[in-house]
Amino acid sequence: MSPGARALTRVIAVVAAVGVGFVLLQSHFRIFETAFSVGLLHFLGATGVASPQGVDALVTPSGHGAFYVELTPSCSALPAILAIIALSVAMVPARANRPRWYLGAAAAIVVVFMGNVLRIDGSIGVGLLLGRVSLVLFHDWVGSAFGFASVVGSWILLLWIQLPKGRGSGLPTTADRQSRAVDHLPVA
Repeated sequence: MSPGARALTRVIAVVAAVGVGFVLLQSHFRIFETAFSVGLLHFLGATGVASPQGVDALVTPSGHGAFYVELTPSCSALPAILAIIALSVAMVPARANRPRWYLGAAAAIVVVFMGNVLRIDGSIGVGLLLGRVSLVLFHDWVGSAFGFASVVGSWILLLWIQLPKGRGSGLPTTADRQSRAVDHLPVA
C-alpha cells in the first residue's frame, strides 16, 4: 500500500472511530459530564443548581425565574476526547516511547474535559447571577471561544509531551545548531 493510501486509510479510520464512538457513548458520557459539572458547582458552594436529572439540571437564580439547562451532544467534550484518542492511536510511530505517548494523550484528555466542565460551570454561574438570557449569551460567545482554546491547548500539550526532545531525539538542540553554524563559517 502506498504512503498516500495508508494516510487516507488512517484519516477514514479516525473519522469512523470518532463517529461510531460518539453514537455509542454520547448519552452516558453526557450524563456523567452533567453530574460532574453540577457536582463541582456544589463543591464550590453554588446553591442554585439542583442535582441533575440525566443531562438536565434545574437552575434557580435569585431574582430571576428558574430554568433548566441541558448538556446537548454538541456541548459535550466527548467528540474532542474521542478525536484525541483516535489521532494518538493513528499517529503513534513504531519506535515511540509508549509511556510518554500515552501520558500525552491522557494529559490532553484531562485538559479538554476540565476545560469543558469549566465552560459549562461558567455558563451556569453567569445564569445564576444574571439569568437565562445572560447564560445563553455567555455560552455562545465566551464559552465557545474558551472551548476552542481548551481543544487547541490540549492538542499543543499532547504534541509537546509526545514529541521527542533534546539529544538522541533526532531533533537538533540549540548547541547542535550553534556548533554547525560555527563549523560552516566561510573562510575569507
